[in-house]
Amino acid sequence: MTFLLLNFCLLITCAFAVSLTYREWPVRRRGTEHAARLVLTAGVTLLLAMSSMEVGGFRIDLRYVPIALITLHSGPVLGALVAAPMLVWRIWFDGDAGIWPVVWLHFLSVLLLSTLMRPWAQRLLVDLRGRDLWLTPLPFLGVGWGLLLSAEGRDLFWSSYPLRLLLGGVGLAAALFILQSRLRLLRLAHTLRTQAHTDPLTGLPNRRQFDRDLAALGSGGHLALLDLDHFKAINDCHGHSGGDRVLRQVGRQLEGPGPGGVRAYRVGGEEFALLAEAAERGALLDWVDTLRGELRRGHLPWGPLTLSAGLATRLPAEAEGTLLRRADEALYLAKTNGRDRLVVWSERAPQTPDAGGEPPAAPQRLQPRHSVWQGLRTTV
Repeated sequence: MTFLLLNFCLLITCAFAVSLTYREWPVRRRGTEHAARLVLTAGVTLLLAMSSMEVGGFRIDLRYVPIALITLHSGPVLGALVAAPMLVWRIWFDGDAGIWPVVWLHFLSVLLLSTLMRPWAQRLLVDLRGRDLWLTPLPFLGVGWGLLLSAEGRDLFWSSYPLRLLLGGVGLAAALFILQSRLRLLRLAHTLRTQAHTDPLTGLPNRRQFDRDLAALGSGGHLALLDLDHFKAINDCHGHSGGDRVLRQVGRQLEGPGPGGVRAYRVGGEEFALLAEAAERGALLDWVDTLRGELRRGHLPWGPLTLSAGLATRLPAEAEGTLLRRADEALYLAKTNGRDRLVVWSERAPQTPDAGGEPPAAPQRLQPRHSVWQGLRTTV
């Protein structure tokens, strides 16, 4: 029994080691990672066979558990591939020719029964529950019947067959629980990470995700800040539920990657942001124009909406805080010069581009942020 206990502990340890190869959710079947799991599982099968308990010239162990697991998950071809090292060792280096038919019969029965069980594989592999435990011994129903082929094995069959069936079912259930615990942990971490970086109202990435992506924006990348005009008046007249409805509509129009891979975020209140790489400036400007047009035609009880936007391009070695300040400066100029416009920040003179994204032939003169006129208007 000591060898059986060692065999079971070895299976548990190796199942835990295989589970650590899953590092992200959702699981992606990358070629190198999947090949590494197959090689590791084949090694586990060989180790289980080498540490088995020998009774009357026959071996009792858990070597068929990894084979059944791989067959349920990936099919009989990969199951046979995983079993190949164990079969070579068992036939050529451990036993006489009389053992070969028994080994092949046991192996083929596990492969066949596991293949027939594949319609239930999704339930077993993803969410094994107590009511499904009766399925776990089924792949091992044929293990032990090969003993009936020899006279010395017939007496051993009746005493070892129930033990083989119990060990196979318990071993498969334990391996499944270990793998599912790992995948459940990865799924929970993915859910929490998604929630931590998603705005619950609009479904867009939130300020935390925006800060991370802004820091990774390369030189020449573009940042556009968008702000809904007169949003406070909507809240005052229609309540915060009306304001939330407006924000959800804007979120739906910005949802998903935009043209050219432009990414949208809600950075706070009624303010949104767009990030684009250097080659995507035209796509970003077109998307802003499209959004402004859709908001003007929006089907809301209080009529059309407008937004103001400020665009800035990241300079070489520029800190993200400086880029954000320049985009905010351009947004402020759009607000103080009539709203419902996009202002592109420039060191010489901020500009409002044409619909095609090019600077206008006759640039519109924008009032500076700190001007006598602005100061008098603010005072009044």
